[in-house]
Amino acid sequence: MKLFVADNYNLTQQELDEFRAMGYEITVARPDQAPSEVCENHEEMEVALCEHFYLKAHLGEMPNLRMVQMTVAGLDLMPAVVFETYPNTKFYSGSGTYGVSLAEWSVGETLQILRQSALFEGYQREHQWKWDGSEQTGELWGKTVLVLGTGDIGRACARRYKAFDCTVIGLNTDGRPVQDFDGSCTRDDLPHVLPLCDVVCVAIPRTDKTLHMLDAAAMSCMKQGAVLVVNSRGRIVDEDKMCQMLDSGHLRGAALDCFDTEPLPADSPLWEQKNLIIYPHCGGVTTGLRERYIERYKSNLALYAQGKQPVGLIHYERGY
Repeated sequence: MKLFVADNYNLTQQELDEFRAMGYEITVARPDQAPSEVCENHEEMEVALCEHFYLKAHLGEMPNLRMVQMTVAGLDLMPAVVFETYPNTKFYSGSGTYGVSLAEWSVGETLQILRQSALFEGYQREHQWKWDGSEQTGELWGKTVLVLGTGDIGRACARRYKAFDCTVIGLNTDGRPVQDFDGSCTRDDLPHVLPLCDVVCVAIPRTDKTLHMLDAAAMSCMKQGAVLVVNSRGRIVDEDKMCQMLDSGHLRGAALDCFDTEPLPADSPLWEQKNLIIYPHCGGVTTGLRERYIERYKSNLALYAQGKQPVGLIHYERGY
């Protein structure tokens, strides 16, 4: 089997040798090299480790691909032309590799807001030993958390919030019970559930069904003093309404790793928005992420070599 690797992660010789031991004949390219630049038989490639933007840049150069393993977790970033060009190819996402890092980010930012980190960091910069405002410092203990999405990332978030003695409700398409959650609900339940929740964590893919899920009407139902955390995709939360609620104090604070427009323009008013923590869509990028990527490469390549179904198959019609 011929394996093409557009190497974004500096694979070691040992890692490549493990792939060879599975029966793969490997061609490695830098991300800026086309398949035709590094091998004459690029049309014979059967399996590829690469990203959607690489395939888009070199459309049709590997027409016989049967499996593509990517690290992307959201289908919304993949242009339809990639699927149209490779109709006989199965694409596998990195879903399952981001749960740890994004859940830690989500809980960490929630704690920063509740524990008023910005207030005390300001005192530190001013060399002031002050307790002013400390009586407003909150805790996660005993809070009710709503996690939009009960997939890998949502479940990872639920487990970590529950470690702080929170009650965690998960939102999914049909309200089915899911392990790690204390209860479940659907989008139709939001007007009744949001007023009960101290923290709302958005960990749901962006699809036609989730777009604008937290629109202005839904956000108006949020509990006074609630915290909003977004770790998945933009265009699910109404950013204008969020800013109004932060200004009025209805929301205690918000932390966003994803935005309607990315990169966030330098002149966006969000940069100056009070009580808002901004991350440039890197909340899931940690030292442990590469390790989980490589484990996914190894396990799925092994499954494919054995004629078994790899994990993380993308269903284009579902949007993830």
